[in-house]
Amino acid sequence: MPNRITPDDRATLPHGLRVTRPDGSRVVLLYPFFRGDTLYGTWYRDTLAIPPDSISGVERERFSVLRTVALLAAIPLAAYAYICRDGCPQAVY
Repeated sequence: MPNRITPDDRATLPHGLRVTRPDGSRVVLLYPFFRGDTLYGTWYRDTLAIPPDSISGVERERFSVLRTVALLAAIPLAAYAYICRDGCPQAVY
């Protein structure tokens, strides 16, 4: 399975992981680490242990240039649309 994390990936674990369980529930583990073959991490100030057979998928957060640019463009456009909702003000010189 390509999205499965193994104990060989110890050195490359990110700051946080989103773990999907077989029932579809998701848990976000902060500061994940392996002890033996079990994945551990902090979840709501508790240390949670997830055995490998209870993991159906793993995701990590990634930076997206496209999403960031879209968000930075959407904010001024939304502000302009809000200002112009009753008609754009005319420039006065």
